Amino acid sequence: MIAKNNIRKEMLLRRDALSPSEVKNLSERICQNFFSIPDFAGIQDIFCFYPKGNEIDTRFILKYPSDNKLYTDYEICRKNTINFYLPKVIGKDMEFYKYTGENELIKGKFGIMEPESEETVSMSENTDILMLMPGLAFDREGGRAGYGGGFYDRYLSIKRSRRIIKAALAYSFQVTDQLIVLDEYDIKPDYIITENETIRIKA
Repeated sequence: MIAKNNIRKEMLLRRDALSPSEVKNLSERICQNFFSIPDFAGIQDIFCFYPKGNEIDTRFILKYPSDNKLYTDYEICRKNTINFYLPKVIGKDMEFYKYTGENELIKGKFGIMEPESEETVSMSENTDILMLMPGLAFDREGGRAGYGGGFYDRYLSIKRSRRIIKAALAYSFQVTDQLIVLDEYDIKPDYIITENETIRIKA
């Protein structure tokens, strides 16, 4: 087993070493793999994250449906009008607000771009929400090492009344065969999506 702090340092170094072209190419493959998963067909509300530094470039997802050429073949795109939401940090918590375009983003806490919109998703509806989770490292049983702030774990623990499907986006090197030491409040993703594979986490 490996401690979160140790794996965080290793993965930050490896991620920061990626070239811009590697980030672009790997990110596009990861995002295409995400859209190709049939389990997500029917999803209309997606909680995404906006990339910072060498994180997976989720703009390949956020620009749907404007770039139909990229996504025409994917069932999730053919059937749905998708609403995207991005996180906004408020104190020690975060909330997701509707993404209405690049021009409507402002720099928020930690230098991450956040939406100016105040429109949130209804948490009382019966439809599923899909959450795309960032992270620095993952194991094959769903263990996740984020950045240490606990924002996603706190959010998910508060919103347990609404079914949220959790899909982590990761470069393949961020998935380790070693188990990550978890805390009792850590919440695992349901899927880990890399450029090479989709890992479904057993409940």
